[in-house]
Amino acid sequence: MGKLSKKKKWNIYYKACDWIRPTIDDVLNIKYFYNIDSFIEKFKISKEDADKLIKRLINDGKLIKTKDEGIYEAVRICSICGKKFDEFDCQENRYIHNYFGYGSKYDMDELEVDLCCKCYDNIVDIILSKTNNKGLKKYDPIAEEPF
Repeated sequence: MGKLSKKKKWNIYYKACDWIRPTIDDVLNIKYFYNIDSFIEKFKISKEDADKLIKRLINDGKLIKTKDEGIYEAVRICSICGKKFDEFDCQENRYIHNYFGYGSKYDMDELEVDLCCKCYDNIVDIILSKTNNKGLKKYDPIAEEPF
């Protein structure tokens, strides 16, 4: 295995984030656990690169160490309050990923956040208060046409 370029490393990082992102099934039935060998095998990378990747995923709150040496658990943590996602948070999947473009003070930056239901509701409350509730449609199953 040769030296990986920065672009290739970022590509692997994002694929790893998607690969380990817990789903509702993981929360309800099983948890996903990983060791360094699973990253080496999945992404065909060296042990050194796998170790760096794991450290980055831990630092970014996507993996946590378990009490068992060398075993890591995939988690989702709210980017605002730090709560570990429960089944409802995973089910609602409040994940925001955006690249900012021209016209934004964040031009060329990237936003990536996981939000628990409570924090998402708080953000929606702020938006609605600034828009006089424009954009919020009350759910009415009788009025809705299915197609």
